[in-house]
Amino acid sequence: MKKFKKIIAIFCLLILYCYFINISNFPNSIITYNENLNTYKLCPFLNLKGETLVSSSNNSFEYDLSLSLGNVKLKNVSLTVLEKKYLVPVGKTAGIKLYIDGVMIVGFSEIENIDGEIESINDNSNLEEGDRIIKINDKEISNIEELREEINLVNGETLKITVENISGELKEEIVNPIKTGENEYKLGLWVKEGATGVGTISFYNPETMEFAALGHGIVDSDTGELLSIEKGEITETKIVSLTKGTSRKSRRIKRYYK
Repeated sequence: MKKFKKIIAIFCLLILYCYFINISNFPNSIITYNENLNTYKLCPFLNLKGETLVSSSNNSFEYDLSLSLGNVKLKNVSLTVLEKKYLVPVGKTAGIKLYIDGVMIVGFSEIENIDGEIESINDNSNLEEGDRIIKINDKEISNIEELREEINLVNGETLKITVENISGELKEEIVNPIKTGENEYKLGLWVKEGATGVGTISFYNPETMEFAALGHGIVDSDTGELLSIEKGEITETKIVSLTKGTSRKSRRIKRYYK
């Protein structure tokens, strides 16, 4: 009799353990392409119920569910039901134009002023390569043309330049534009407002005409820092030549045998 009770006790403990594992391993959120949840196996008396629509969009529906043992609520489960999409693989190249948030400083140069003297604002400012000019006299700057206009508008008076450095810190610098001609002033900065390159379109959605491509951070060729991209666009492109990549070791061997 004692042996039978021991077997019953062990059996009950195994059942409780199975329930515990089933409950603890059941996901807190579910994403599926249909509302049929039969693929999720539950122990007897466990059920998902209490569907409450939280929100919906053109492509998905979100529900609040509860995992319950009878009428006892055990945990909350969020359910997202997605509509199936059919995508077309592409694999073709495309030109990419990327526009920086502001105007990036990539270098400095000396300038001959209207009197024939050589000047450089780099001698009297803390501006550095990689800084992004985002404001001139508190006016936002988004491209080189706007920068040029603001420099000439002040008619030689001091400029307050707001920049963001490569660490994301804002700083302000007061500089004096250099007069190079009648109604013409310059700062002696080499700047850029964007970058171009070639990418590969991965796929597109024939219903919405949306497309996607694998992306990664882009390092500026002049400063060696990651670009802070504000926006971009895709253009047609054509590959006209290829250069096979080689390792540094193989290049050294070739030079040796030459």
